[in-house]
Amino acid sequence: MKRTLAAASIALVLSVSLAGCITVNLPADPAQPAPDVTQESYDDARTTIACTDGTALVNQAGTDYLVTGNCETVTIEGAGIDVHVENTNALVVRGDGNDVEAAKLGSVLINGQDNEISATETLAVAKIEIAGNGNDVSTLGTIDAVVLNGNENDIEYVGEIVSLSDNGSNNRTELNE
Repeated sequence: MKRTLAAASIALVLSVSLAGCITVNLPADPAQPAPDVTQESYDDARTTIACTDGTALVNQAGTDYLVTGNCETVTIEGAGIDVHVENTNALVVRGDGNDVEAAKLGSVLINGQDNEISATETLAVAKIEIAGNGNDVSTLGTIDAVVLNGNENDIEYVGEIVSLSDNGSNNRTELNE
């Protein structure tokens, strides 16, 4: 009898002691499937920045941004930033590991490593200038001028590159049709 009472007491003490250590989140109705993540809910998770006086500055790492409006210049300063831009005449990226998608790009200046830039609409890009290594830029139009001052950068394009200055090594330009 003493052993049964002692075991019950120990079990009670342990369950009370550990009660706050474990959290289990159960769905309200287990018969219902978990909701799908839709594009709309993804868009709601972005932080929206509107162009002010034709410019936008994005400088908070770890956040997904949507830059709205027609911007003369969008500047990204930092590392690990995801940015979706509606339209910009000039994109300036200073930092590493950023991911930028823009509908329309006029020109691109990158100072950093391992950035990914893509344009989603078929338009000519005036200039792409890169000072850094391991950057990827893809466009759906002709590029008037490319200046590469770094190594292992990739430029993918549709159309042609009118002027190319490659001052690094292992840089690659690829025509996508």
